[in-house]
Amino acid sequence: MEPTYYLRVLRMRWKVLVFGAILGAAVAAASVVVADDGDQVESTFWLAKHQLIVSDDAATTGRFPNLLQTALLVTGGDAPALVADQVGI
Repeated sequence: MEPTYYLRVLRMRWKVLVFGAILGAAVAAASVVVADDGDQVESTFWLAKHQLIVSDDAATTGRFPNLLQTALLVTGGDAPALVADQVGI
């Protein structure tokens, strides 16, 4: 289909598009007016943290990450704290 066809359809049906936009705005405004602030539910938010290390060498040669990447794995995240608690440090 030609792009001019889409423009022609929009030009022919502009009244339907305007009516839909006005109707949507009216429904949105009505929902704001009708909404009761007492119905809000307390929400719980969770935070996730992940460390992703990408190394092309490991995929092609089978070598392990370099020393800096290994240090990040050993010191970052929750695992070091959990191990330290178990060991008693």
